[in-house]
Amino acid sequence: MAQDTAARLGRLLGIGPIRLFDSAAQLRDHDLLVRAQAAQRLGAAANAVRDLAARYRLERIPPATREAPFPPAERMAALRGLEERTQRLQDIAARVRSAQLPAQDLVWERLRTAMVEYELLLEGDLALLAPCQRCLEAALALTLDAADRAGGLDDLDRTQSEAERALTARSALLSAS
Repeated sequence: MAQDTAARLGRLLGIGPIRLFDSAAQLRDHDLLVRAQAAQRLGAAANAVRDLAARYRLERIPPATREAPFPPAERMAALRGLEERTQRLQDIAARVRSAQLPAQDLVWERLRTAMVEYELLLEGDLALLAPCQRCLEAALALTLDAADRAGGLDDLDRTQSEAERALTARSALLSAS
């Protein structure tokens, strides 16, 4: 079972099947790789949403004129929504980067030999990386029309919440050890 999880995680990381951990140091190295990949995907998603917001501002927010000194309120609300989502993605990425590392102690040596707990750790890595990938995909799929439409950003909001829940569950797993 752990081999299947390791293979799926390796595919998601783009490195092929990963070797199962053989030391606490290897575990920490692997954890750093997973968190770096997850944060990179969240950062790319934030960049995609920020670029969409810039395009939205350019294409949908008219310049101020004497007759219309203020842009339409609904367009400004849509722009603020994009900016808020960009900030939320950046915040989640920062939390992923600064998340707790597995300790190098006897507890993690015990984890290395306990396959059930080891499987949980691999599943936790998958549970963190997969929603980060979905965040990136949802951000790349956004359009200017989606920003204007009520509920057009729901998919991004859902994937952001999934990523936050996965990060919380990962922290709980590491704290429980």
